Order: sequence, then structure tokens, then C-alpha cells
Amino acid sequence: MSNWGGVRLGGSGLLLMLGAWLVACDASVDSAAEATTDSAPTVRVAQIREAPGLEWQRFPGVLRSVDRASPAFLHPGSLASRRVAEGDRVTRGEVLASLHNPALAPAAAAARGRVEEVAAEIAQLERDLSRARALLERELISEERVDQLESRLAAAREARGQAEAALAEAQAQEAELQLRAPFDGRVVAVLAEPGDFLAAGQPVMRLAGVDGLEVEIRLPAALLDWLERDEAVRLSRPLQGGEFEGRLRRIGDGSQDMTTAVVATDEPSLAAGQVVQVHLGRRPAGDLELPLPAMVDPGGHAPYVWRLVEDGEQLSVEPVRIRPGRLRGDWIGIDPADAAGLAVGDRVVVAGQNRLVEGGTVRVLQ
Repeated sequence: MSNWGGVRLGGSGLLLMLGAWLVACDASVDSAAEATTDSAPTVRVAQIREAPGLEWQRFPGVLRSVDRASPAFLHPGSLASRRVAEGDRVTRGEVLASLHNPALAPAAAAARGRVEEVAAEIAQLERDLSRARALLERELISEERVDQLESRLAAAREARGQAEAALAEAQAQEAELQLRAPFDGRVVAVLAEPGDFLAAGQPVMRLAGVDGLEVEIRLPAALLDWLERDEAVRLSRPLQGGEFEGRLRRIGDGSQDMTTAVVATDEPSLAAGQVVQVHLGRRPAGDLELPLPAMVDPGGHAPYVWRLVEDGEQLSVEPVRIRPGRLRGDWIGIDPADAAGLAVGDRVVVAGQNRLVEGGTVRVLQ
């Protein structure tokens, strides 16, 4: 009796020990799951936003007159007189200075004398031809004599045309001895004084027009893709203040890294020589922007970001390659076409990227 009782007691103890072991196994499994969850990398995320509709970039420049000229004589000689001084207003066609060239005046006089000589010869031949025709009707001279006079008269008339052309050229050359204003403007600089010898084409003064101002700016050639001629732009004066309207008048060809653009304005309160800034508004290169800390390997050849993927309550990450655009503060523009489907509202990792693997689970700090 006592032996069977010991056996029964031993069997019950074995069953109790087996149940305890199973409970311990379940607890260890739960602990392992909790440990796996706790070991997931902790990250911070931020949302991708839509880029602003318009960006403004500023380029400095100095205002100048739209009409500018440095008048010069076509011929060499000494400056005989200068009728204007620096700061004077001039009108179109006004005589500004005169040149002394001893070779041009005699040439014009000789051409004028040749025209008068040929004119007198033609008049005499016309009278001789009239008398000869009268004598021919009375059969007092031969037809050959009349033909000779007609030939001489035709040659004289041809010579008159050549003499008149030579006179016109000489008079034009003589007129170049006077320097005239090409437009209404102001004398901004005087470069020669009476008595100075001037070479052909050497400027005598500098003129600036009074109708309209412009500013020339230098900008990267890559920006030409979004600039259009006659486009409205803004001008501002950093020292005096105020904003004004202008228009793109001329754009460079973009054959080099840097190019030029000219902006014109009719604002009466502006003056040549003032420093202004040209504000050019443009659409950013990408329609999206993401925080700069989200970009991994920004100096490499394959920058990317970690996008947060939600599957129920489980959070994981996946790498997405991007092509970064223009930096704007702490945000960088990206083109959706080069971002593998990134969209506004997507969350990307901005801190804790060093432990991430593709498809790995993460915990997000709120």
C-alpha cells in the first residue's frame, strides 16, 4: 500500500513540474518578443511638404541710360572748338564740336568747281547744238557735225553726274568736321580739349540719354530656361529704399557658365549711377521639399532618404534615391520625377539613420 501511494505522489509531482515548465516557456517567448520590439531602432521623422509657388532671387547692378554714345570724328585732325561742357543738356542734331582738317575743305572746293565747270560746258554745247540744227535745216552744215555735238553734249552730261557725286561725297566728308548729338541727352564726360589732336574714331565726349534707364546683371546661364523676354521683374534700392517695376529687355545666349541680362525701367524717380537689386521670380526646380537632415550621403553620387512605411501597427523603412535641387534654408527641393514616388505628406527619417536597414522595423519618437 505504501509503495503504490509513493508512485501516485511521484506522478502528480511530475505533472506539476511539466505544467510549470510550459508556463515558463510561454513567458520566455513573450519576453523575447518584447525584447525584439525594444531593440528596433528609434528614429525621428518629418513630413515632405509642397515647395513654395514662387522663389525670388536678387542680383545687384548699377543703373545706366538706355541711350549711350561716345561721339567721335571719322577723320583725324585737331579739335577746333567744343561747344558743350560736362553736365550740359543737348538735343538731337545739335553741334557739339568741330574739327580742323586742312585736306577736306580744299577737296570740297575742288569738287564744287568741277561741277560748275561741267555745267558751263553743257550750257555751251546746248547752244551750239541748237544753232547747228538750225543750219542743218538750211543745209549749211552736214549731219556729221550735228552728231558730233550731240555726242559731246551726252558725254558732258555724264561728266556732270560724276562731278555731282564727287561733290556730294566731299560735302559729306566736310560735314563730318562737325560733331552732332545723336539723341537728346546729357554730357557725362569730356575727353578732349580744343587744340588736341584726335585720331579717327577717338571719342571726344560721352553722352547719356534722358529717355529710360536700364541695368545689366550677371546670372548663371542655367537660369535662362525660365526667363522670357519682356517679362516683368522687380527693382529695389538697397540704400534709398523703394520698389519699382522693370522688364527684361535683353537676355544672353547662355553659351558660358555665366551670362547677362538687361532690365529696363521708365521709373522717373530713379537716376543713372544708382545701385539697385533686380528680383527675379521663378518656379523652383522641384515641386516638393524635404528637410535637409533627411538626406543621406549628400556629397556622394547617390543621395537618398529613408521613407517610413506603415503596415497596420508595424512601422518599417525603405531607402528612396533622390536628385536634390536648390537649397532653401533647412529644406531642399526635389523633383517628383526623380524621387521614386515621394509625395506631399510622406514621412522621412531625419534622425537615427545610422542603424537602419531596408525593410527593418523602427520606433518613431513622438
